Amino acid sequence: MNKTNHCRWIAICPLRTFEKKGELDLSWKNKYCESNWDQCMRYQNVANSKHSPDNLLPDGRFIKTFNSHP
Repeated sequence: MNKTNHCRWIAICPLRTFEKKGELDLSWKNKYCESNWDQCMRYQNVANSKHSPDNLLPDGRFIKTFNSHP
């Protein structure tokens, strides 16, 4: 399997909205979306036809307040 440089869902992931609002640090995008996307819980859920709530972080934690670092 040929791994691309970034997650195929990077443009439509709800986390982009939180980044634009300044509620989510860009380090999440750097760590998961642009490199280790296959380790992202959101990506894994989609791959397994499961729902990912908007507040699900790539590491699998659910948080109410963003502004955190991976």
